[in-house]
Amino acid sequence: MASRLVKWIILTSVCLGCCALTERKVCQGITNRLNLLGSKEDHYLNMVKTYSNCTVVLENLEITHMEGHHNLSFLMSIEEVGGYVLIALNTAEEIPLQNLRIIRGHSLYEGSFGLAVLSNYDKVTGNATKTLLLTSLTEILKGGVKFLYNQPCNLETIKWYDIVNGDNKPKMVLPSDISPSYCSKNRCDSSCLNGSCWAPGIQNCQTFTKLNCAEQCSKRCKGPSPGDCCNEHCAAGCTGPRPNDCLACRDFQDDGVCKDSCPGLMRYDPNLHQLVPNPHGKYNFGATCVKSCPRKIG
Repeated sequence: MASRLVKWIILTSVCLGCCALTERKVCQGITNRLNLLGSKEDHYLNMVKTYSNCTVVLENLEITHMEGHHNLSFLMSIEEVGGYVLIALNTAEEIPLQNLRIIRGHSLYEGSFGLAVLSNYDKVTGNATKTLLLTSLTEILKGGVKFLYNQPCNLETIKWYDIVNGDNKPKMVLPSDISPSYCSKNRCDSSCLNGSCWAPGIQNCQTFTKLNCAEQCSKRCKGPSPGDCCNEHCAAGCTGPRPNDCLACRDFQDDGVCKDSCPGLMRYDPNLHQLVPNPHGKYNFGATCVKSCPRKIG
C-alpha cells in the first residue's frame, strides 16, 4: 500500500504535456532533426506556428531550412529551451535568438549536444548565415556544443566553457578559428572582455558568469568579487545573492524563487501519522512549480 501511495504522489506531482504556464507562453517544440516538412514555405509556416510568441520551449528548438527572405523575428521571444537547440541548413543571414538565456538539455542532439549548429552555408549560391545572435545565452546545463560547416562571424571568439557545464565533461566540437573574409568588417568591440562577442557592438559582447568568478563562488556570479556569487540554485547568472535574484533557475522556479524541488502535493501529518494533502503543494511543469495545470499548451 505504501509503495503504491509513493508512486501516486510521483505521478500526480508532474504536469504532463497538456499544460501551460500562465505567466509565460509555453510551446511544445519539435523533433524533426534535419527533415524538411513539405516545401520550404510549408516548413517555414510550421515553424512560425510552433514558436510564435513562445517564451519557453518544453522540448527542442529546431531552426532548419530558413532562407534569406524569411522573417525570423518570431524567434526573439524565446528565453528557455528544455531540450536541445538545432540550427542547421539555413541561409538566412541572421538567426535572432538574442533573448535565449538557458538550454537545459533534457534531450540532446545525437545524444551529446545541447547546441548543434550545422551546415548553415550553401556552396552553390554562396548564401550563408553570417550572424548567430545568442547574446543572452549563458547556460547549457547538459550537453556540449557542435559546430560544423558554418560561416557566421565571431563564433570562434566565444568562450564556450563559460556556458557549458564542465562537471558533466561535455563533448565539444568547436568553431573553426578561420573566419570568412567578410568577417573582417564585423569584429568584436574593443571593450569586449577576452575579445569575445556574438556580433559587432558593445551590446553583443559575451556575458561571463563563471570564468571570471571569485574562487569562493560555487557556480555562477555577476562579477569578479567574492560578493558577486550567485545563489547555488541559480542558472545563467544573477543580479544578487538570493534565490530570487537568479536570471534562471537550475532546477525549479516557485513564485519567482529558485528551489531544488516544488512543494509536494502530500505532507506528513504528525497527529494523524499519515500523509495528507498539502494545501501549498504544486505540480512540476518543466522547470516551474504551478498550482494547477491549464488545459493546453499555447
